[in-house]
Amino acid sequence: MPDKRKLLLLTVVSVFTLGVTLISLEFVLRALLPHSYKLSQLTQTPYETKSIEKIQNLDELQAATHKLLPPGSLINGFIVNSKGFLSPEHQYKKDPSVYRIVLVGDSFAVGVVPYKQHFIRLLEEKLNQDLPKRVEVINLGLPAVGVAIYERLVALEALRYQPDLILVSVYVGNDFYEDTLADRQTIQGQTQNWKSLALLTNTFKVLQHTGVRLPATQVADAGGGQTLGTYTGQGIDQYSADLATFDEQGYLNLLAYKRPLFEKNEALYAKELPKVEYFLNKIKTDVDNHSSTRLVFMIVPDEMQVDQELFRKVLFDLPSESTDIALPQKKLRAFFDSQQLYYIDLLPYFQASSVQNLYQPRDTHFNISGNALTAQILYQELYQLIKKDM
Repeated sequence: MPDKRKLLLLTVVSVFTLGVTLISLEFVLRALLPHSYKLSQLTQTPYETKSIEKIQNLDELQAATHKLLPPGSLINGFIVNSKGFLSPEHQYKKDPSVYRIVLVGDSFAVGVVPYKQHFIRLLEEKLNQDLPKRVEVINLGLPAVGVAIYERLVALEALRYQPDLILVSVYVGNDFYEDTLADRQTIQGQTQNWKSLALLTNTFKVLQHTGVRLPATQVADAGGGQTLGTYTGQGIDQYSADLATFDEQGYLNLLAYKRPLFEKNEALYAKELPKVEYFLNKIKTDVDNHSSTRLVFMIVPDEMQVDQELFRKVLFDLPSESTDIALPQKKLRAFFDSQQLYYIDLLPYFQASSVQNLYQPRDTHFNISGNALTAQILYQELYQLIKKDM
């Protein structure tokens, strides 16, 4: 009996100690969160309180995406601008002598390479070399978002810049999943979450794969006379074309999540495609209300579609006749064709490229060569359109 009492007492003390520790950790985390970007990444939950469609301004939109690009942060050698984008500061009112392009997309629009070697800056440079009118590009890319957020970005921010052309980047690797799922439309509020529990959960997930790293973000040196929305080049020497983000098993686990995209039974598309089409159609409607703005979609391929050896490694247990490596593109192209929307499909170009590696090792994003090829494709596809608009 004494042993049982000791065990009970030990259990009560342990539970009490754990509770006090969690509550203390919660207070400490909430005090530190406003001052630490990486800590906010480890304590965030994937969802927000408000239906995405009900977001009515940029502040609400940035809150819904956890301000993943904090103003003043240094990313890829560039100081994030005051609105939380990897782009120079621009007035909403456009200079009539300028042709303005706005890019909307996910982490492919942000990129992992040095700022000046990202495809949208390479495209901007090339167009300015060859066109009579000055071209400026505003990048509204945000990491870890999907088509529902794209639509809000277009409606609430992109169109305010009076663009001549809006380029929407659609990534087949996760845009059939990201923020289009039914449970993503009504999400938990961050202020109601236990940050301590989120920290423990997310830390465990990170430790599962030793190669996982948080976004390479640091605060710019305000004392150096640097201003928001400017390129400094600081830190780009840390970029490595050979640095892998995930360890091998962690990356394969990530890619395995995408298997349904390529299965001919199309169970995923029956559930998710209508939602994706709904938001893409809303983007069309938003832009149609601004008759002077041209809308172009860019379909970004997943690395598995370009590296067939990797494709077979992930779908090793499925016979080839039950999979289709280009199925996501076929679904999107069919929709764009039905709506008479202009689109650029990168997959055929990437598959035909003689460059062996177009993606960062075990990362999913384009490397410098992939960005250069994308810029070249966009130039070929858009040059005549833009010249005609001018």
